[in-house]
Amino acid sequence: MKKILLCLCLLGLLSADSWRDLNELHKGLKEVDLSHRQEKEIKELFKQYHDELKQWWHNNEKVDGLIMHYFTKDSLDTKKIKAQMQANCDRKIEMDMRFLKNLHAILNAKQRDKISHEFHEHDDD
Repeated sequence: MKKILLCLCLLGLLSADSWRDLNELHKGLKEVDLSHRQEKEIKELFKQYHDELKQWWHNNEKVDGLIMHYFTKDSLDTKKIKAQMQANCDRKIEMDMRFLKNLHAILNAKQRDKISHEFHEHDDD
């Protein structure tokens, strides 16, 4: 039971952290000399990703409710809980990979390198 609650807490923290990183990334992109076309494409990409994140959070709340439903049963079905949690994590990973793939396609190599260095500097703080 402790493992399940710990996983739920970690999942929440990781997701919350991704919002912070998303805001930092958005700020960092303003400093890599984007063309007008790139700005428009990135704005649309962030909008799509934000909408997907909102939907994921909504689904995440449903998964949490389902897990609590399983928890109230006489017998705790950890396999079902694990499957629900894994499916939710997999959806988040797919969203993140799609976002990164699209962002990678929009930016040129020099811009990607600059963003990478800026994020690396933040990790060193």
